[in-house]
Amino acid sequence: MGQKKNSGRKVKDQPIIKIPSIKISGNDIGHLPELIADTCIPSFEEPLLESPLVKENIRIDLSSRGENYLIMVQGSEIGMLSKRNSIRVSECLRLKVKYMGTIVKKKDKYYARFIRQTD
Repeated sequence: MGQKKNSGRKVKDQPIIKIPSIKISGNDIGHLPELIADTCIPSFEEPLLESPLVKENIRIDLSSRGENYLIMVQGSEIGMLSKRNSIRVSECLRLKVKYMGTIVKKKDKYYARFIRQTD
């Protein structure tokens, strides 16, 4: 009737539990986890075009160009984030949250999958 001690969930896959803000002498403390949970989704995907550089399970990076973020493999551009996801990544970087990416293949199409990483 109790919880399992080891749920089999990876440490980085743990949910961010929202807790109420605590006010101490007029300053809000404890609101950062809730803000991260609301702003930075756990993962998202962007479609990629066919390219010789696009292979499954390859690590990819993001590079900013103005307001947009480019999807890069070893310094070569293979795609670009949508405007909505570029804004989201910018906000999350401001909150010290990063996204790590890999290339995945679903139904003969390649996607860049980004997963939230918190320190």
